[in-house]
Amino acid sequence: MNYSRATFESEFAAIRNGDMRQWLSKCVGTPVFALVNVARCDAPALATLCQDFGLEMLSLFDNTPEEDHASTGPHLIAMPQHCSAELLDGLALQCAVKDALSLIASFQPVYRLVAHLQSWFNGVLDGKTDVLVRYFDPRIGFDLMALLPAVERHAFLEPLQFWAGWKADFSPIVMPGSATRAAAARAQPLPISKEMAMALGHINTADLILGLITEEDLDGGELDPIAPALQRHIAQRQLAQVHAVGLSAWADQRFWVGMGLRINAMLGDVETGRAWLSKAKQDRVPLSTLLIHEPEELWARAKARAPQALGEVAQKFLTSLKAQPRGLAMTP
Repeated sequence: MNYSRATFESEFAAIRNGDMRQWLSKCVGTPVFALVNVARCDAPALATLCQDFGLEMLSLFDNTPEEDHASTGPHLIAMPQHCSAELLDGLALQCAVKDALSLIASFQPVYRLVAHLQSWFNGVLDGKTDVLVRYFDPRIGFDLMALLPAVERHAFLEPLQFWAGWKADFSPIVMPGSATRAAAARAQPLPISKEMAMALGHINTADLILGLITEEDLDGGELDPIAPALQRHIAQRQLAQVHAVGLSAWADQRFWVGMGLRINAMLGDVETGRAWLSKAKQDRVPLSTLLIHEPEELWARAKARAPQALGEVAQKFLTSLKAQPRGLAMTP
């Protein structure tokens, strides 16, 4: 089974569209906002979509220290009371399949909601260093919120009916609020402990490596045939494989993720690949050093099988997404 990016993204969009429809069906009469990380979207296409449906995009970086990045930062989009199929299809394809969208249900006036969300950008690491709290990035936002002390998580969610989206592992999640008070800006930056930063770093390692490979290692457009979500899934799979044998060196992690993306997405699923990983651990040899003398014919065969391997990984990934439990069950 060979892979087609268009086919994959169509099926992936349908899954995420279904999640959004379910969430929206539970909040009839409640205002809903799309929280979009525009940096991961085709910004002109998203702007056109909003214009076609008469939707206003509010940049949450306006009037903040991040104002220079207002056009590509997080935006809040007020959803119509009755969302058409065309609008949901557009948001799924433009945003959700790129891990750039979550939904917020809230009765708060827009200006109060904006002030509330903006105040949560400010964090301080270990009591010393100012940091941007990227809760608006679904690749890490929900996992970040789950790591917060309960009192902080409650403070973020309390003015909301719920916040829904997808976690770093692609599973759907709904964090219910209580809507028991008016939204208000935080008075102090959010404290981020060293332990929490390390936990977030572990969750975000695959995305960090993927970003570095994309920016530094590849010729322009080399990864374009692979959908962004599938790139992330492959990076997570490759990383899990090196972790499973106890390889913790950054160089090994980055090398193996690159091999899965550039050579064959199922290298670690065959006996030869598993043997490489085990030998690198046993002999304490970097993976790149271990594999440098492998014959060119081996890599040629692996690349020749790459389309079929990519198709198999993509299909298994989609099947696993469809099997995930769904609903509104999540304690804040």
